[in-house]
Amino acid sequence: MPCQFGHSSAHHTYTQRHGLFQEASPKGTARRRRPGGPTVAQVSLRGYRNALCDIRVAILRVIAPHSLTRAGTHRVAVSPRAINREVEISKSNTAADWIDIEGLALPAGCGGIVGRSPATIAMIAAIVRLAPYQGTVLVTGESGAGKELVTRALHEMGPSPNGPLVPFNCSNLVEGLAESQLFGHVKGAFTDAREASTGCFRQANGGTLVLDEIGELPLGMQSKLLRVTESGEIQQVGSAETIKLTVRMIAATNRDLRAMIKAGEFRAGLYYRLDVASIRVPPLRDRIEDVAPLAAHFVEHYNRTFGKRIRLIARPVIDLFRTYRWPGNVRELAHVIERAVLLSENDRIDLVDLAEEFIQAATADRLVSAATQSDAVRSRPLDDVLKDTLQRSLIEAQGDCARAAQLLGISRPAIYRKIARFGISHTWLRQYRRLAEGGGATLAAGSECPLNPARLPVVGAVVSPGSANSTNSD
Repeated sequence: MPCQFGHSSAHHTYTQRHGLFQEASPKGTARRRRPGGPTVAQVSLRGYRNALCDIRVAILRVIAPHSLTRAGTHRVAVSPRAINREVEISKSNTAADWIDIEGLALPAGCGGIVGRSPATIAMIAAIVRLAPYQGTVLVTGESGAGKELVTRALHEMGPSPNGPLVPFNCSNLVEGLAESQLFGHVKGAFTDAREASTGCFRQANGGTLVLDEIGELPLGMQSKLLRVTESGEIQQVGSAETIKLTVRMIAATNRDLRAMIKAGEFRAGLYYRLDVASIRVPPLRDRIEDVAPLAAHFVEHYNRTFGKRIRLIARPVIDLFRTYRWPGNVRELAHVIERAVLLSENDRIDLVDLAEEFIQAATADRLVSAATQSDAVRSRPLDDVLKDTLQRSLIEAQGDCARAAQLLGISRPAIYRKIARFGISHTWLRQYRRLAEGGGATLAAGSECPLNPARLPVVGAVVSPGSANSTNSD
């Protein structure tokens, strides 16, 4: 009996396994073989999407056992069962499994920067502080982290926002023509110089020049660029005349310039001129709180680009985004969202719209993260845990041993033994009482201590007679 959907042979197998073939009833009505099931005409598009899920999982069962991912000190093999679990989550259709894109979106800040994580807020604060001045700024960060947006924000908030913004990638310098590309040349300065050229410095006069990938600048050009940064004047190739320019220079790189100086690949003088003020763009893994709003931002962007109307994203997709390490940073996230928007068949993005390779890598990162956290918990000595719990209980009980014993669910003799074991004397108990009274807050059992850790008494230390009445300077 042929498959009623008329798609691939893999789908044919899926429909046969789940009983989606038709059979003729006495009245000629098409029905399922499965007793009491709905008619084939009532099978929705989700059945087809579930078939695609099974096809992809079948492929991953062959690929995944041979794929190993190394992260830190762990080597994790992603099993087909783990991949299957991630993909099967997408088959749920309850409202709680979907997130509204508009609810995730945040308004773009200066230069189009999206995010409210502490690392992003600190970066924006540095931009606001440095932007109004004409000084040179060095922007550092990994490839794809968003250095271009930082340079744009510095220009738009700078002293010449209406001037030109000229980006120049130093890796595009051509040997023998590098000086002409930067400073320009006059007609006839060299062979084939039939026309004069202004160069990128003169193009940026009255505005901002962004020297991207400054670490790729040849050593010979570094000394000439150093002279320009010190004097503010350039000399075109083939001309003895110097030209005074008003250009704000911003340099960007994803390389460690200090290490390059030690290796003799970068001039220390130029580095000190460029690093008058610097802004570090944090990688996406250090501001993982920004992943969800960035994903929403890119969904809205590609909706406009492709004429789509994606309005929902599956919660497991966001969870997977938050556990992935994002080696390609924001650029990689943009590419993942672009692909998902293109492949989505309706108004939502699900796990089936993501690439199998991405799901595999993100699942491996999740397993490594869980293993690392488990190792951290196991590596903590038991005595440290017991001592920390005892200290918190004594603070909450304001130094009352009987009350602390009740909080811990142990007898009074037991808490006295533990106090003696960790060297907590009556002086320390009085300090716990003062700290609790001064803290103005009650600690629940197992909660984080809101007090300054520097003010906690050091168990086992020798205390002078007057130290119990002293207070911490901070």
